[in-house]
Formats: sequence, C-alpha cells, structure tokens
Amino acid sequence: MALWCAPGAHAAEGDLDPGFGSGGTLIAPIGSSSDEAHAVAIDSQGRIVAAGQSSNGSALNDFSLARFEPNGGLDPGFGTGGKVLTTFGPTTDDLGRAIGIDSLGRIVVAGSSNSGSNNDFAVVRYDPGGTVDGSFHGIGTATTPIGAGDDSARGLAIDSQNRIVVAGSSDNGSNNDFAVVRYDANGNLDASFNGTGKVTTPIGGDSDVATAVAIDSQGRIVVVGRTFNGTKDDFAVARYTASGALDTTFNGTGKVTTSFSAGGFDEANAVTIDSQGRIVVAGQSFNGTNDDFAVARYTPSGALDSTFNGTGKVTTPIVNGDDDAEGVAIDPQGRIVAAGFVFGTSADFGLARYNPDGSLDTTFNGTGKVTTSLTAGNDRGRAVAIDAQERIVVAGDTGNDFALARYIGDQTPPTVTISGGPPDGGFTNDSAPAFDFTSSESGSSFACGFDSVAPSGCSSPFTVGTALVDGRHSVSITGTDRAGNTSAPATRAFTVDTRNPKLTIKGKKRVRAKGRRARARFKLKADEPVALACKVDRKKPKRCGSKFRTPRLRRGAHKLKVTATDRAGNKTSKTKRLRVVEG
Repeated sequence: MALWCAPGAHAAEGDLDPGFGSGGTLIAPIGSSSDEAHAVAIDSQGRIVAAGQSSNGSALNDFSLARFEPNGGLDPGFGTGGKVLTTFGPTTDDLGRAIGIDSLGRIVVAGSSNSGSNNDFAVVRYDPGGTVDGSFHGIGTATTPIGAGDDSARGLAIDSQNRIVVAGSSDNGSNNDFAVVRYDANGNLDASFNGTGKVTTPIGGDSDVATAVAIDSQGRIVVVGRTFNGTKDDFAVARYTASGALDTTFNGTGKVTTSFSAGGFDEANAVTIDSQGRIVVAGQSFNGTNDDFAVARYTPSGALDSTFNGTGKVTTPIVNGDDDAEGVAIDPQGRIVAAGFVFGTSADFGLARYNPDGSLDTTFNGTGKVTTSLTAGNDRGRAVAIDAQERIVVAGDTGNDFALARYIGDQTPPTVTISGGPPDGGFTNDSAPAFDFTSSESGSSFACGFDSVAPSGCSSPFTVGTALVDGRHSVSITGTDRAGNTSAPATRAFTVDTRNPKLTIKGKKRVRAKGRRARARFKLKADEPVALACKVDRKKPKRCGSKFRTPRLRRGAHKLKVTATDRAGNKTSKTKRLRVVEG
C-alpha cells in the first residue's frame, strides 16, 4: 500500500518559495545602470527568462534579458554569466517589452527601437544559449515601421508554426490605433497575414493602445489594450483570424470594449486564454480614488462571461492605494493569477488569485491576495508565469535591477477516483479486472499497487499483470499532481470468484393431477449465495426462490430449467423433467 503524507505545514499556497533565490526572491543587476524587467517566460527545463531593458550609460537603453536556473541562480550557460544585452544600433533607444519561447527553445523578445526620429516595432531572436540567432531576418533582429509616426510593441505570442505575432500601437497622424505584425519563422514579414504582414485597427474614435496578445487553439489572434471613448479609457479587445482579418464571429465586429465604472479609467494590460477558449483580461480600474486590479472574462463569442462573478468582470483592491495588474496567468486548475504592483507607502509586488467563478481564492494566503516588498524603495511586478510545478513566478524590477519572486502555488493534494472495475466489497469472475481512474487535477501521474505488490507507475485503465487466484484482493491508486502533492490512496477491495455455483433441484418426477392440471413443488439449493431464475417449458424465465411452485400444468411431459447466478456473475443451469399424470 502507498503511504500518504499531508503537505508540510511550513509552506502554504501564496507563501514565498524558500527554494528560490534568497527566501523566495532575488535581485539581479543586468547592465551598468538602471534595469527594468517587463516580461517573463519559463522554458521546458524550468529555467526562467526575464526580459526588458537596461540603460547603457549614454542615456539610451538596450534590450536586456537574463536566464535563471530553477533555484534562482543565474544560468552560466546563457549569454555572459546568465545575461544578454542587445542594441539595434549605436544610437538607438531600445525598449524590451515582451517575450516568448518557440518550439525549438529559441527566445524571442519584442519591443520598440528609436533611431532618433520615432519608434518602430523591434524584434530579436536568440538561440537557447543566448546568442543572437542570425537565421532570423538574416541578422537576428528586425525593425518594422507601421505608420509614419511612433510605433510601439507591447505584446508577443508565437503560434504553432513558430510565426511571431507582435502587438502594440501605431500613430495614424491623429491618434493611435491597435497594430499587429506577424513574422514568419525566418523573421520576414508574413505576407499571408493581411497581405503585408501588418494590420492596424481603430477600436473607437480616439486613441487605442494595444498592450498584449494571445493566440487561441484555432489560431485566432486576440489583442487587448485600452481605448479612449471621449471621456475615459475602457478595456478593448480585438480578435483576428489567422489571415489577419477582424473575426466577425467575435461580438459581430471582431471588437469589444468594456467599462468597469461610469467615470473610472480602465486599462487592460495582459491577456490569456483558458482551456475552454474563454479570454481572460487583466489590468486596472479607477474607483474614484485610486486604481484596483480589474479582471474580465469573455466567452469565445465575445460576450462578458456571466459565470465569472455574475457579470463577467471583477475589481479587487489589494492595498489602500493604487493597484495595477500587469500580468495574468491560469493554472492547471483553472484558477486565475493576476500580478503587478501596488502602492502603499511605496510600490510592492502584488498578486491576486481567483477561482474559476471569479471569487477570490482564499486558499491563497488566506485572502486570495499577496504583497511582497523586496526593497525599501519601489518594487514593481510587471509579468507573471506559472511553472510545471504550479509555482508562480513574478518578474519586475526595483527601479534599478531586475527583481523576481516565486510563490508556492499548490499545496493541495489531488483526489483520485476509481470509476471502473468491480465495486468496493464486490465480486468479479474476471481474474484480471481493469480499473478506470481519474484525478481531480489534470497532468497528475499515478502509482498503482495490488495486494502486497508495491505501487509503481501506471495509467488508466490499470490491469493486474498476472491472473489473480480466487479469493480476496485489493487495489490501491495514488495520484501526484504537478506540484508534487500526493493524494490519499483510492482503494478497492474485491473478491475474485471464477467457480460456477453448485446447484441441486429436489422434487418429484411424477405429479398426479386432480382434474386436468396440477402444480409441482421443488426445492432449489446452491452452495453459495445466488440469484435464481426458473423457466417452465417455453415460458420466459422468472426470478424464483429456493422453494419453487410451478404454475398449473396440463397432464403430460414438462421441463423445468433453473439458472443460478452467483455474486461474481458465474452461472450454472440445470434441467428437471417431470410428468403430470391423471390422479
């Protein structure tokens, strides 16, 4: 039997992870001056890559990124001592804003580059070791002007073909529009996207700024940000087909705007898509005094999802000051993590975790909310990711250096349910029964054991490898979730019985009729508990007891057939012939 141990009381969901950095946090200087991390991603080996920009000492910035090992140490196999700085030119001001990792482990960072006149979209791709990838656009970097004015990229997503989608805003001469660019896997503008690789979209009649992008399971591109409605900013969402056209199955127009309050400014900063195709957007909303975290969830058709907080949207004050959500992620249990920074006396990292129904998850720090101060100054969380062990990683900066924190995300064991095979306490005539089972958490691994055989890795359905002898047996199955929590064992005790029951029929072979008909009486007996069915002549079998009396029978020959079925389903049938004679 597997032993089950409850998670240790020393670590709770929402606590800083003591196995990361120094007590769950780290601060890393990247360049020679101020460093800001704006994005974070986690690779297939659990290494954390943070990206942003660093001042190069000449009043200009370079793209910067750092890769950390799962324990928080800088990865010496990446760049120089775990760090990389990239400039698009000797006099360019380069701001890294978004990151993605493609299916080959290559790291893509997007943002903007200013050569002295205005900003253009800027993208660089690195190989897994941190070297600029020369196979991307021939030189490893690409800059793309959208309009005649400033173009600033804020979001990045990579599709199943390793095409890179970058979203931001473009100045149309009067105000800003949403702007989306798609590059092929070689770094060239993808002409299959809107014919030019670029598309701009006005959301309202004034300034529209896109801040984040995600790609759904159908390859549709979801871009979020804010739009000015003439009075205030609202959340703005646009969905494009894979070819770059606005998707009119989304709200009829491909666009939707959402206001959280009549007079408050609402800004969307992050987006993710859940397993049901619902779009989750996070940002902030002004409550009349200060900003609160704001989260909205939309159905795949673009309507606010009323199963989320009843209205499809929720606002959450974290502290008594401004609270800005800059990133959002969804864990394997469908819980939504919004992260950013909060202002009390200074800025601190701030997080909130919501249940799938939009309520705060009180298993997370007891309140559903966490704040973390890394320094005495301003610590701004700007991005969030969840690793394979469901640990929550928030990246940002102290104003001078990259800063990261990792939190315990899951300390709750899964529940394993056995749904197939003989029932607990039941019987079976199958000497190799199969047991179907599931876990309450997707991605769980399982260990199955039976009788005195130690548990080992298994999958559903579980079948005992060798035929079981008749008698009592038991099966035990445990599940371990991605965070390493192991369930209490789900068990089944059952009896294997492959022997048919022994059945005897006692009664007279000749029955005398008083008149034309007569009834015969029989005693039926089995050597174990059975269900009996009796059939007389060609009539349908009927359930019967151990004392069976036939219906009235005509004079002549008759046949009684009795079938005994034991608890395991084994059957024995016997026939008794009789004759009704004149009395």
